[in-house]
Amino acid sequence: MNYKKYIINFISIIVIVITVIVGFNWVVDPYGINDAPLIQDLNATKLEISTHMRMVKANNITKMKPQAIILGTSHAYGGIDANYQGWSYSPVYNLGLPMANMYEMTRYLQSANAINPIKQVVVLLDLFSFCTPQTNAPDFKEEYLTVTFDGKYQPDYFTLSNNLSNALSIDTLNSSIKTILNQPNSLTSNANTKKNYHAVFLAQEKGVRDWNYLPELYPSWDSISNNSPLFYYRKFLQICYHNNIELFMAISPSHVHNMEVIYNAGLWTRFEEWKQQLVEINEEESLNAGCTPFPLWDFETYNVYTEEEVPPKGDISTQMQWHVDSDHFSKKLGTLVLARMFGDEEGNNLDFGEMVNSTNINQHLLQIRLDQQIYRMSHIDDISEIKSLFSNKIK
Repeated sequence: MNYKKYIINFISIIVIVITVIVGFNWVVDPYGINDAPLIQDLNATKLEISTHMRMVKANNITKMKPQAIILGTSHAYGGIDANYQGWSYSPVYNLGLPMANMYEMTRYLQSANAINPIKQVVVLLDLFSFCTPQTNAPDFKEEYLTVTFDGKYQPDYFTLSNNLSNALSIDTLNSSIKTILNQPNSLTSNANTKKNYHAVFLAQEKGVRDWNYLPELYPSWDSISNNSPLFYYRKFLQICYHNNIELFMAISPSHVHNMEVIYNAGLWTRFEEWKQQLVEINEEESLNAGCTPFPLWDFETYNVYTEEEVPPKGDISTQMQWHVDSDHFSKKLGTLVLARMFGDEEGNNLDFGEMVNSTNINQHLLQIRLDQQIYRMSHIDDISEIKSLFSNKIK
Protein backbone atom coordinates (compact mmCIF):
# COMPACT_ATOMS: atom_id res chain seq x y z
CA MET A 1 0.00 0.00 0.00
CA ASN A 2 2.85 2.41 0.87
CA TYR A 3 4.47 1.63 -2.50
CA LYS A 4 1.20 2.35 -4.30
CA LYS A 5 0.73 5.60 -2.39
CA TYR A 6 4.30 6.62 -3.24
CA ILE A 7 3.66 6.06 -6.96
CA ILE A 8 0.43 8.09 -6.82
CA ASN A 9 2.14 10.95 -4.99
CA PHE A 10 5.07 10.87 -7.40
CA ILE A 11 2.79 11.02 -10.42
CA SER A 12 0.73 13.79 -8.81
CA ILE A 13 3.86 15.87 -8.23
CA ILE A 14 4.95 15.39 -11.85
CA VAL A 15 1.50 16.43 -13.10
CA ILE A 16 1.54 19.51 -10.87
CA VAL A 17 5.06 20.51 -12.01
CA ILE A 18 4.11 20.04 -15.68
CA THR A 19 0.91 22.04 -15.19
CA VAL A 20 2.80 24.86 -13.47
CA ILE A 21 5.48 25.01 -16.18
CA VAL A 22 2.95 24.92 -19.03
CA GLY A 23 0.78 27.53 -17.30
CA PHE A 24 3.74 29.75 -16.54
CA ASN A 25 5.06 29.59 -20.11
CA TRP A 26 1.58 30.17 -21.52
CA VAL A 27 0.98 33.27 -19.39
CA VAL A 28 4.42 34.78 -20.07
CA ASP A 29 4.26 33.67 -23.75
CA PRO A 30 7.87 34.72 -24.42
CA TYR A 31 7.57 34.26 -28.20
CA GLY A 32 4.10 35.75 -28.60
CA ILE A 33 2.63 32.63 -30.24
CA ASN A 34 -0.17 31.90 -27.75
CA ASP A 35 -1.97 35.26 -27.95
CA ALA A 36 -1.72 35.53 -24.18
CA PRO A 37 -2.69 38.90 -22.66
CA LEU A 38 0.10 41.49 -22.52
CA ILE A 39 0.80 42.59 -18.97
CA GLN A 40 3.00 45.59 -18.26
CA ASP A 41 6.22 44.73 -16.40
CA LEU A 42 5.56 41.01 -16.92
CA ASN A 43 5.46 40.09 -20.62
CA ALA A 44 4.59 43.20 -22.63
CA THR A 45 8.10 43.37 -24.11
CA LYS A 46 9.20 40.09 -25.69
CA LEU A 47 12.93 40.34 -26.30
CA GLU A 48 13.25 36.57 -26.71
CA ILE A 49 11.43 36.73 -30.06
CA SER A 50 14.70 37.93 -31.61
CA THR A 51 16.43 34.63 -30.80
CA HIS A 52 13.48 32.49 -31.94
CA MET A 53 12.26 34.58 -34.85
CA ARG A 54 12.13 31.80 -37.42
CA MET A 55 9.83 29.74 -35.22
CA VAL A 56 7.69 32.77 -34.40
CA LYS A 57 7.28 33.81 -38.02
CA ALA A 58 6.50 30.27 -39.18
CA ASN A 59 3.77 30.19 -36.55
CA ASN A 60 2.45 33.61 -37.52
CA ILE A 61 2.00 32.78 -41.21
CA THR A 62 0.13 29.65 -40.15
CA LYS A 63 -2.31 31.78 -38.15
CA MET A 64 -2.50 34.86 -40.38
CA LYS A 65 -2.54 33.17 -43.81
CA PRO A 66 -1.26 36.30 -45.60
CA GLN A 67 -1.84 37.00 -49.28
CA ALA A 68 1.18 39.30 -49.51
CA ILE A 69 4.56 38.91 -47.83
CA ILE A 70 7.85 40.76 -47.39
CA LEU A 71 11.03 38.72 -47.59
CA GLY A 72 14.68 39.53 -47.05
CA THR A 73 17.18 40.09 -44.27
CA SER A 74 17.08 42.65 -41.45
CA HIS A 75 16.83 45.26 -44.23
CA ALA A 76 13.34 44.01 -45.03
CA TYR A 77 12.47 43.26 -41.41
CA GLY A 78 13.25 46.74 -40.16
CA GLY A 79 12.77 48.90 -43.24
CA ILE A 80 9.68 47.70 -45.14
CA ASP A 81 6.23 48.50 -43.78
CA ALA A 82 3.48 45.88 -44.02
CA ASN A 83 0.96 48.66 -43.26
CA TYR A 84 1.88 50.73 -46.31
CA GLN A 85 -1.27 51.69 -48.22
CA GLY A 86 -0.01 50.68 -51.66
CA TRP A 87 -0.26 46.91 -51.28
CA SER A 88 -2.67 45.24 -53.72
CA TYR A 89 -3.59 42.39 -51.35
CA SER A 90 -4.08 41.85 -47.65
CA PRO A 91 -3.26 40.74 -45.10
CA VAL A 92 0.41 41.57 -45.55
CA TYR A 93 3.01 39.97 -43.33
CA ASN A 94 6.66 40.92 -42.90
CA LEU A 95 8.65 37.68 -43.19
CA GLY A 96 12.00 39.45 -43.14
CA LEU A 97 14.55 37.43 -41.17
CA PRO A 98 17.82 38.90 -39.86
CA MET A 99 20.84 37.25 -41.52
CA ALA A 100 18.58 35.25 -43.87
CA ASN A 101 20.15 33.63 -46.90
CA MET A 102 18.46 32.78 -50.20
CA TYR A 103 17.71 29.24 -49.06
CA GLU A 104 15.77 30.45 -46.02
CA MET A 105 13.87 33.04 -48.05
CA THR A 106 12.91 30.37 -50.57
CA ARG A 107 11.78 27.97 -47.86
CA TYR A 108 9.58 30.56 -46.14
CA LEU A 109 8.07 31.55 -49.48
CA GLN A 110 7.25 27.87 -50.11
CA SER A 111 5.71 27.47 -46.68
CA ALA A 112 3.61 30.64 -46.86
CA ASN A 113 2.36 29.75 -50.34
CA ALA A 114 1.42 26.22 -49.21
CA ILE A 115 -0.61 27.58 -46.30
CA ASN A 116 -2.47 30.12 -48.44
CA PRO A 117 -1.72 31.04 -52.07
CA ILE A 118 0.49 34.12 -52.08
CA LYS A 119 -0.50 36.88 -54.49
CA GLN A 120 2.20 39.49 -53.98
CA VAL A 121 5.80 39.44 -52.74
CA VAL A 122 8.37 42.14 -52.10
CA VAL A 123 11.87 40.75 -51.59
CA LEU A 124 14.93 42.79 -50.69
CA LEU A 125 18.20 41.39 -51.94
CA ASP A 126 21.66 42.17 -50.64
CA LEU A 127 25.07 40.69 -51.33
CA PHE A 128 25.34 39.14 -47.87
CA SER A 129 22.37 36.82 -48.58
CA PHE A 130 24.41 35.27 -51.38
CA CYS A 131 27.52 34.37 -49.39
CA THR A 132 28.83 30.81 -49.56
CA PRO A 133 28.11 28.36 -48.09
CA GLN A 134 24.40 28.96 -47.53
CA THR A 135 24.58 28.36 -43.78
CA ASN A 136 21.21 28.65 -42.06
CA ALA A 137 20.68 30.62 -38.86
CA PRO A 138 20.82 28.70 -35.55
CA ASP A 139 17.06 29.11 -34.99
CA PHE A 140 16.11 27.77 -38.45
CA LYS A 141 14.44 24.34 -38.45
CA GLU A 142 12.89 22.54 -41.39
CA GLU A 143 10.08 21.19 -39.22
CA TYR A 144 8.77 24.71 -38.68
CA LEU A 145 7.73 24.79 -42.34
CA THR A 146 4.65 23.30 -43.97
CA VAL A 147 6.37 21.72 -46.97
CA THR A 148 9.76 20.25 -47.77
CA PHE A 149 12.09 21.86 -50.29
CA ASP A 150 10.70 19.41 -52.87
CA GLY A 151 7.18 20.67 -52.17
CA LYS A 152 5.90 17.67 -50.18
CA TYR A 153 3.61 18.42 -47.26
CA GLN A 154 5.01 17.58 -43.86
CA PRO A 155 3.17 17.48 -40.51
CA ASP A 156 2.44 20.98 -39.31
CA TYR A 157 4.92 21.86 -36.56
CA PHE A 158 2.33 24.02 -34.83
CA THR A 159 -0.12 21.30 -33.81
CA LEU A 160 -1.48 21.15 -30.27
CA SER A 161 1.01 18.45 -29.30
CA ASN A 162 3.96 20.43 -30.59
CA ASN A 163 2.77 23.59 -28.86
CA LEU A 164 2.58 21.63 -25.61
CA SER A 165 6.05 20.27 -26.25
CA ASN A 166 7.29 23.81 -26.80
CA ALA A 167 5.54 25.02 -23.63
CA LEU A 168 7.26 22.25 -21.66
CA SER A 169 10.78 22.81 -22.97
CA ILE A 170 13.58 24.09 -20.79
CA ASP A 171 14.43 26.56 -23.56
CA THR A 172 10.96 28.11 -23.34
CA LEU A 173 11.13 28.18 -19.56
CA ASN A 174 14.47 30.00 -19.72
CA SER A 175 12.97 32.43 -22.24
CA SER A 176 9.99 33.05 -19.96
CA ILE A 177 12.27 33.86 -17.03
CA LYS A 178 14.42 36.15 -19.20
CA THR A 179 11.30 37.88 -20.51
CA ILE A 180 10.19 38.78 -16.98
CA LEU A 181 13.67 39.83 -15.85
CA ASN A 182 14.31 41.99 -18.90
CA GLN A 183 11.12 44.05 -18.95
CA PRO A 184 12.14 47.71 -19.46
CA ASN A 185 11.83 50.06 -16.52
CA SER A 186 8.69 52.11 -17.15
CA LEU A 187 10.36 55.15 -15.54
CA THR A 188 13.32 55.19 -17.91
CA SER A 189 12.19 53.40 -21.07
CA ASN A 190 10.68 56.56 -22.52
CA ALA A 191 13.71 58.69 -21.75
CA ASN A 192 15.01 60.78 -24.62
CA THR A 193 18.20 59.13 -25.82
CA LYS A 194 20.56 60.76 -28.27
CA LYS A 195 22.38 58.72 -30.88
CA ASN A 196 25.98 59.01 -31.91
CA TYR A 197 25.53 58.09 -35.56
CA HIS A 198 29.19 58.46 -36.39
CA ALA A 199 30.15 55.84 -33.81
CA VAL A 200 27.27 53.58 -34.86
CA PHE A 201 28.28 53.75 -38.52
CA LEU A 202 31.91 53.03 -37.68
CA ALA A 203 31.03 50.03 -35.52
CA GLN A 204 28.77 48.63 -38.23
CA GLU A 205 31.47 49.07 -40.86
CA LYS A 206 34.01 47.25 -38.71
CA GLY A 207 31.58 44.38 -38.22
CA VAL A 208 30.86 44.14 -41.94
CA ARG A 209 34.58 44.27 -42.68
CA ASP A 210 35.40 41.47 -40.28
CA TRP A 211 32.63 39.06 -41.14
CA ASN A 212 29.96 39.79 -43.71
CA TYR A 213 32.17 40.73 -46.61
CA LEU A 214 35.17 38.44 -46.44
CA PRO A 215 36.17 37.90 -50.08
CA GLU A 216 36.40 34.12 -49.70
CA LEU A 217 32.64 34.02 -49.05
CA TYR A 218 31.85 35.36 -52.53
CA PRO A 219 33.41 33.14 -55.20
CA SER A 220 32.10 33.06 -58.76
CA TRP A 221 28.95 31.03 -58.21
CA ASP A 222 27.04 29.13 -60.81
CA SER A 223 23.26 28.94 -60.77
CA ILE A 224 22.99 25.20 -61.34
CA SER A 225 24.88 23.54 -58.47
CA ASN A 226 22.83 22.64 -55.42
CA ASN A 227 23.61 24.84 -52.40
CA SER A 228 24.78 27.66 -54.64
CA PRO A 229 23.05 30.91 -53.60
CA LEU A 230 22.12 31.57 -57.23
CA PHE A 231 20.53 28.11 -57.41
CA TYR A 232 18.15 29.13 -54.62
CA TYR A 233 17.56 32.52 -56.23
CA ARG A 234 16.57 30.68 -59.40
CA LYS A 235 14.27 28.39 -57.40
CA PHE A 236 12.71 31.44 -55.72
CA LEU A 237 11.92 32.94 -59.13
CA GLN A 238 10.52 29.66 -60.47
CA ILE A 239 8.08 29.44 -57.55
CA CYS A 240 6.83 32.97 -58.27
CA TYR A 241 6.59 32.52 -62.04
CA HIS A 242 4.82 29.15 -61.82
CA ASN A 243 2.35 30.32 -59.16
CA ASN A 244 1.51 33.65 -60.82
CA ILE A 245 2.84 35.58 -57.85
CA GLU A 246 3.35 39.31 -58.39
CA LEU A 247 6.99 39.71 -57.39
CA PHE A 248 8.85 42.97 -56.81
CA MET A 249 12.60 42.66 -56.26
CA ALA A 250 14.78 45.40 -54.82
CA ILE A 251 18.50 45.60 -54.14
CA SER A 252 18.55 47.28 -50.73
CA PRO A 253 19.40 50.99 -50.43
CA SER A 254 22.29 50.71 -47.96
CA HIS A 255 24.19 53.88 -47.20
CA VAL A 256 27.07 54.59 -49.59
CA HIS A 257 29.45 53.90 -46.70
CA ASN A 258 28.48 50.25 -47.04
CA MET A 259 29.33 50.31 -50.74
CA GLU A 260 32.71 51.80 -49.88
CA VAL A 261 33.26 48.91 -47.46
CA ILE A 262 32.44 46.46 -50.24
CA TYR A 263 34.93 48.26 -52.50
CA ASN A 264 37.70 48.29 -49.91
CA ALA A 265 37.10 44.62 -49.15
CA GLY A 266 38.10 43.88 -52.74
CA LEU A 267 34.58 42.83 -53.72
CA TRP A 268 33.49 45.58 -56.11
CA THR A 269 33.92 43.50 -59.26
CA ARG A 270 32.08 40.60 -57.64
CA PHE A 271 29.38 43.04 -56.49
CA GLU A 272 28.78 44.19 -60.05
CA GLU A 273 28.81 40.62 -61.37
CA TRP A 274 26.21 39.71 -58.75
CA LYS A 275 23.85 42.41 -60.01
CA GLN A 276 24.37 41.23 -63.58
CA GLN A 277 23.61 37.65 -62.55
CA LEU A 278 20.39 38.70 -60.83
CA VAL A 279 19.26 40.29 -64.10
CA GLU A 280 20.38 37.38 -66.27
CA ILE A 281 18.70 34.64 -64.24
CA ASN A 282 15.49 36.63 -63.87
CA GLU A 283 15.22 36.96 -67.64
CA GLU A 284 16.13 33.31 -68.22
CA GLU A 285 13.35 32.14 -65.92
CA SER A 286 10.83 34.57 -67.37
CA LEU A 287 11.58 33.13 -70.81
CA ASN A 288 11.17 29.58 -69.50
CA ALA A 289 7.83 30.52 -67.95
CA GLY A 290 6.64 32.50 -70.99
CA CYS A 291 6.18 35.61 -68.83
CA THR A 292 7.41 39.18 -68.67
CA PRO A 293 10.45 39.43 -66.35
CA PHE A 294 9.73 40.48 -62.81
CA PRO A 295 10.79 44.06 -62.07
CA LEU A 296 14.22 44.22 -60.45
CA TRP A 297 15.03 47.57 -58.88
CA ASP A 298 18.50 48.66 -57.84
CA PHE A 299 18.43 51.13 -54.95
CA GLU A 300 22.04 50.48 -53.90
CA THR A 301 23.36 53.41 -55.88
CA TYR A 302 24.80 56.86 -55.16
CA ASN A 303 21.85 59.23 -54.71
CA VAL A 304 20.47 61.88 -52.40
CA TYR A 305 19.12 59.27 -49.97
CA THR A 306 22.01 56.83 -49.79
CA GLU A 307 24.45 59.75 -49.60
CA GLU A 308 22.79 61.20 -46.50
CA GLU A 309 25.42 63.05 -44.50
CA VAL A 310 26.76 61.14 -41.51
CA PRO A 311 27.15 63.46 -38.49
CA PRO A 312 30.76 64.23 -37.57
CA LYS A 313 32.57 62.50 -34.74
CA GLY A 314 31.16 63.46 -31.33
CA ASP A 315 27.88 64.88 -32.70
CA ILE A 316 24.96 63.40 -30.73
CA SER A 317 22.39 66.04 -31.64
CA THR A 318 21.98 65.53 -35.39
CA GLN A 319 19.40 62.90 -36.28
CA MET A 320 19.49 61.01 -39.57
CA GLN A 321 16.17 60.37 -41.29
CA TRP A 322 17.03 57.84 -44.01
CA HIS A 323 19.49 55.46 -42.35
CA VAL A 324 19.88 53.62 -39.05
CA ASP A 325 23.51 52.68 -39.73
CA SER A 326 25.69 52.18 -42.79
CA ASP A 327 23.92 48.94 -43.73
CA HIS A 328 20.30 49.50 -42.62
CA PHE A 329 17.80 52.09 -43.78
CA SER A 330 14.83 53.60 -41.96
CA LYS A 331 11.21 52.69 -42.51
CA LYS A 332 10.74 56.19 -43.88
CA LEU A 333 13.12 55.38 -46.74
CA GLY A 334 11.50 51.95 -47.07
CA THR A 335 8.21 53.71 -47.79
CA LEU A 336 9.85 55.48 -50.73
CA VAL A 337 11.19 52.15 -51.97
CA LEU A 338 7.66 50.70 -51.98
CA ALA A 339 6.19 53.81 -53.60
CA ARG A 340 8.79 53.62 -56.36
CA MET A 341 8.30 49.92 -57.05
CA PHE A 342 4.51 50.01 -56.87
CA GLY A 343 4.37 53.02 -59.20
CA ASP A 344 2.52 55.19 -56.70
CA GLU A 345 2.30 58.92 -57.37
CA GLU A 346 4.93 59.77 -54.77
CA GLY A 347 7.29 57.17 -56.20
CA ASN A 348 6.92 58.32 -59.79
CA ASN A 349 8.25 61.74 -58.84
CA LEU A 350 11.42 60.39 -57.23
CA ASP A 351 14.89 60.26 -58.72
CA PHE A 352 15.63 57.17 -56.69
CA GLY A 353 16.37 53.64 -57.83
CA GLU A 354 16.41 52.20 -61.32
CA MET A 355 14.72 49.16 -62.81
CA VAL A 356 17.54 47.12 -64.30
CA ASN A 357 17.52 44.64 -67.17
CA SER A 358 19.90 43.17 -69.73
CA THR A 359 19.57 46.28 -71.90
CA ASN A 360 20.64 48.87 -69.34
CA ILE A 361 22.61 47.00 -66.64
CA ASN A 362 26.09 47.74 -68.01
CA GLN A 363 25.37 51.45 -68.44
CA HIS A 364 23.77 51.46 -64.98
CA LEU A 365 26.87 49.99 -63.38
CA LEU A 366 29.08 52.47 -65.23
CA GLN A 367 26.97 55.36 -63.93
CA ILE A 368 27.36 54.06 -60.36
CA ARG A 369 31.16 54.07 -60.79
CA LEU A 370 31.07 57.65 -62.06
CA ASP A 371 28.82 58.76 -59.19
CA GLN A 372 31.15 56.97 -56.79
CA GLN A 373 34.10 59.08 -57.94
CA ILE A 374 32.09 62.28 -57.50
CA TYR A 375 31.09 61.26 -53.97
CA ARG A 376 34.67 60.42 -53.03
CA MET A 377 35.96 63.81 -54.14
CA SER A 378 33.43 65.60 -51.92
CA HIS A 379 33.76 63.28 -48.90
CA ILE A 380 37.50 62.85 -48.49
CA ASP A 381 37.38 62.43 -44.70
CA ASP A 382 34.65 59.77 -44.82
CA ILE A 383 36.53 57.80 -47.48
CA SER A 384 39.81 58.04 -45.58
CA GLU A 385 38.21 56.74 -42.39
CA ILE A 386 36.73 53.73 -44.19
CA LYS A 387 40.02 52.99 -45.94
CA SER A 388 41.82 53.10 -42.59
CA LEU A 389 39.58 50.30 -41.30
CA PHE A 390 41.18 48.02 -43.86
CA SER A 391 44.75 49.30 -43.69
CA ASN A 392 44.72 48.90 -39.88
CA LYS A 393 43.06 45.50 -39.91
CA ILE A 394 45.01 42.86 -38.02
CA LYS A 395 45.64 39.92 -40.35
